Amino acid sequence: MKKIINRALLPTLLIVILLGGCDVIKKLPTNTTGGVFSLNGNWRMESSNDNNALTGTTVSVYPISGEGIITLLQNNTYCIRTNDVMWKNIVSATNGGFTVNRLSNSCTGSLVYKPSSLSVITNNEVRLNGTTTSGTTLVQTWRRIIK
Repeated sequence: MKKIINRALLPTLLIVILLGGCDVIKKLPTNTTGGVFSLNGNWRMESSNDNNALTGTTVSVYPISGEGIITLLQNNTYCIRTNDVMWKNIVSATNGGFTVNRLSNSCTGSLVYKPSSLSVITNNEVRLNGTTTSGTTLVQTWRRIIK
């Protein structure tokens, strides 16, 4: 009886891992429209139409979680902290870009996220379009940090 359970457990475990892995792969921040593009890596904000708030801030996008974590803060006017998730729920969009929920404020004691989109400008530059917490249009340019 014990051998039957052990023989059934291994294949079942492998199937669960493969199915879970497929789900993770689908959520990876990668878009293949017009070629392979990945957000994975480190990004620095180069400009923002919001009085250059957070310009110079660095975000690291991790392939497994599909989140962009703040690794360096600059020009912080939003009470955001290092290690906060700046971009979450990153999903490839049909237009060749991405949809993302962007951290817009954490001064209130809880994190405030706003829906945004990331457009691919080049392999090393993306543009975020969204809104601020006050509802005004937000445009940010992010460049990949190449080591």
